[in-house]
Amino acid sequence: MGTLSVNQNKLQKRLRRLAGEAVADFNMIEEG
Repeated sequence: MGTLSVNQNKLQKRLRRLAGEAVADFNMIEEG
């Protein structure tokens, strides 16, 4: 159970960073 929660935390952090980058790219496209 412990390792599962650790993997979930890693996944959430990665997804959050990817989502942030996607939003930043989208904003740049909107401005351009």
